[in-house]
Amino acid sequence: MNAATFFRRQSSLALLVSGMVLAGPTAVQAQERDASTACALCFRPRHPTDCDWFPITEFGVSIRTSYERIWVFGLVHPLDRRFAVGATVAFTDDSGTTLTVAPLIRVNLTGSIALDVAPGLLIHGSTTRLAGEWPAPDLWIESSTTGQAPGFVLDASLSLRDWAVLFVRTTVYPYEEVARTTYALTNSPGEGSTWVFQAREIVPQAGTITENRIGIRAGSFPGLGLGVLAVLASIVVYGTLEN
Repeated sequence: MNAATFFRRQSSLALLVSGMVLAGPTAVQAQERDASTACALCFRPRHPTDCDWFPITEFGVSIRTSYERIWVFGLVHPLDRRFAVGATVAFTDDSGTTLTVAPLIRVNLTGSIALDVAPGLLIHGSTTRLAGEWPAPDLWIESSTTGQAPGFVLDASLSLRDWAVLFVRTTVYPYEEVARTTYALTNSPGEGSTWVFQAREIVPQAGTITENRIGIRAGSFPGLGLGVLAVLASIVVYGTLEN
């Protein structure tokens, strides 16, 4: 091996080693820059891992079976680009008010569509179910059942970039008794047939009432804005009715 060949090989090796040494600090600096630019909390991240935490602010209505209003607030922590975990609080307002709390699991199906599943606890609220039966042609028994918290709720939703949310929601209300009221059909002279109250009894009976809802919610800034407007509108309407 002559001196020129040896010198060229040694020069190539020195350049390779120098490049590796310089590339190491550059990669570390790039990682440090990425870490420094990541936000601890942001309102609406462009990508799932842009922030350590981000809020959920949704408002909407169920379009079946009633136009029940629903507010959902939560805080979510991304685990990676596909999965995130968090917790939510949900308020509903129809004929009555309910309050639920739930852990949340988010799966990012695509870059713009996410699936949220939130199985939780109903801690406030109730619902009433009415039923009737004809044990005889001249007897009518009306049953009234009231289910109330604590109960169970399952909310599953598909969101498009956190702007538009399609959801299904199932709420289970337990009950422990049924009120039964009996009416009898009687003939009164000169007045014809009328239904007359006979008796009312409370029957111990455990069970559940299940309500299913399908609806839409707005998320992010629209959800927050519409939710605040709905609260203000309710205050104005209720204040007007009271006056």
